[in-house]
Amino acid sequence: PRADIDYDLEAAKKRDEQISQLQKIIPRVQGEPRADLLFRLAELWWEKSRIEARTGILRYDEAMSAWIDGGEKAGAPEPRLSDFLKESELFRFEALRTYRDVLDNHPGYARRDEVLFADAYNKAELGRREEAIAGYVELLRAFPRSRFAGDAQVQLGVFRWLFLFIFAFFFYVVILVIVFCNNFSRHCSRKSKSFINAT
Repeated sequence: PRADIDYDLEAAKKRDEQISQLQKIIPRVQGEPRADLLFRLAELWWEKSRIEARTGILRYDEAMSAWIDGGEKAGAPEPRLSDFLKESELFRFEALRTYRDVLDNHPGYARRDEVLFADAYNKAELGRREEAIAGYVELLRAFPRSRFAGDAQVQLGVFRWLFLFIFAFFFYVVILVIVFCNNFSRHCSRKSKSFINAT
């Protein structure tokens, strides 16, 4: 619908204006207000990344449909999703850089727990698993009563269950291979005995 597109364009324009204004203001501000502005800037970068990712996926779907409809036969290369998400990833990295600025330069920031959670969550989204786990653990150690502590525990649980699932699946495959080899060995042994007895 046209109204949604107009709204999205207007929201993107306002977000870009806010980013530009914050980038001008932040160098002139110090202390807790600077940390607040940096955190707001990081959140705007993250939001911009999320919107750009959605747009990139839509563009990828269109390119893939066009490729299936005719480009495949013409020898055109198959579209790759990563090509359509590059700009989104740049914005996400900018958000992470800004979160890191808050964490490194404002250790007493009142909303540090929230920044730690956002930083770890974004790292998890980018596949930087070990860094994400370290961020969640730091959050739980430093702020055990934070309103983000429960979410951090859930995220750590997801990582643990994923690890256990992969380990269990690997163990299951190893057992299947051992059983298969054992049965195959017995079968071959029986066949060779019957062959020897027949001759």
